Amino acid sequence: MIWSILFSFNLWFHPHFVSVSHLNYKEESKTLEITHRIFTDDFERALSFRNGQKIDLLNDSLIERNIEVINQYLIQTSSIKVNGQIIIPNFVGFEEDEEAILIYREVNCEIPKEINIRLNFLTEIISTQNNIVHFKYDKQKKSTQLSKNKPEVEWVLN
Repeated sequence: MIWSILFSFNLWFHPHFVSVSHLNYKEESKTLEITHRIFTDDFERALSFRNGQKIDLLNDSLIERNIEVINQYLIQTSSIKVNGQIIIPNFVGFEEDEEAILIYREVNCEIPKEINIRLNFLTEIISTQNNIVHFKYDKQKKSTQLSKNKPEVEWVLN
């Protein structure tokens, strides 16, 4: 009985490591809008690890450096293909949202008939990191969970 209580207690307090990305295709502007939500403390740890220096995303005096560091991280840890073509989203900005950082990107592209998404956010420091991806175009919605062992998804759309 004691082991059961201790096991339940451990599960209840065990942290979960998750980011959430939304990709939304706007046909009228032929734009893929992308939003990533990543917990600030974990994101700062990953950025610091990659850059070999402490990163403070909430320090307004470091905004230009932080934009560069975030943009480089996104380029290194994610890729998107639409209809077989690699697309490189433009960095729009980022902001604090409670315990997380919201990152905004967008890119002009043709209507997706197939989309391939690879995300490795935070997996270099957190082996149990999960990256949830939601894609929406018109009435089509797709969602999946990516991880260190499954960093990529490909969807064929109607």
